[in-house]
Amino acid sequence: MRTSRLASFIVCIMLALILTVPTYAQDKTEDLTGIYKSYFKLLIDKDFTKAWDDLANESKLTIAGLIAKEANAPSDKVLGMLNANENGLRDKYFTAFEESIRELLNEIYGQGKFTVKSKTATSAVVTIEVQKDPKDFGMVKQDGKWKVNFFKDLMADEK
Repeated sequence: MRTSRLASFIVCIMLALILTVPTYAQDKTEDLTGIYKSYFKLLIDKDFTKAWDDLANESKLTIAGLIAKEANAPSDKVLGMLNANENGLRDKYFTAFEESIRELLNEIYGQGKFTVKSKTATSAVVTIEVQKDPKDFGMVKQDGKWKVNFFKDLMADEK
């Protein structure tokens, strides 16, 4: 009788642990606001390789399209150059971008309010509010990892 009580107790504890561990792991890996905020820190810290890796494909295509238009070159060739950082193209782009909005990047990172507006299994929208001016930015899950769509959304505002 005592053995069955002990076994039941152990089974209950195991079930409780099994149910709480996935929740903890999911919350830890899907802190979407933290992912987005850390993207700005990558730009501030000039970690441009990681900043490129954390970008959604649509944002990479947006950047390639902008550069291709200016250089009168095919977008796919420019995208390949950005992916490989050929001739330091990716670093040059991000350096110029970071320098042109350094103050705003610091403000977004230091004082911005990040909230998840919506989320599905493969996409999300994060609202970033700076000086009472909220803007929505997308995220997509690609290759099992959340990626920011900052440049696509930023350029959409410019059109």
